[in-house]
Amino acid sequence: KNLTVSSTLKKSAPTTVTASMDFKTGIHYWTVYIEAAPSTSDIMVGVTNPHFSGNDRFLSHHSNGWGISCNGGKRCHNSVLTDYANMNIGRGDTIGVLLNLEKKTLEFFVNGNSMGIAFSNVSGPVTPAVTLYHQNERATLSPKARHPKY
Repeated sequence: KNLTVSSTLKKSAPTTVTASMDFKTGIHYWTVYIEAAPSTSDIMVGVTNPHFSGNDRFLSHHSNGWGISCNGGKRCHNSVLTDYANMNIGRGDTIGVLLNLEKKTLEFFVNGNSMGIAFSNVSGPVTPAVTLYHQNERATLSPKARHPKY
């Protein structure tokens, strides 16, 4: 079943929502479709600790969170942003997430195109997560999406 998250915030502040699935081993793929976002979006997509409390925090602002920011396509882990996809991701775009816990890698896809391996230090358990930041942002996570390589 798809999970749609919407921001009803009165002011800009990070709010992270996690899926109700924990991954400890294996290879997993899902997508997040950005339905509504401002022209410069601070939505973040990735994985985090299943017990993460996301009020006023981005999913990757701790040691057990890894993600891609829609603002500039930067990757983020432990509150450190670094260059990665070098593009803005926004309304109408789909972010694919390939988590390979056998190799400890996390790879992102934008509209079906691989951005390359973003992280090679991911360990479980983790769960899919989305951080919304601005008012009226909306995204849908599809846990049963088909991987574009297969």
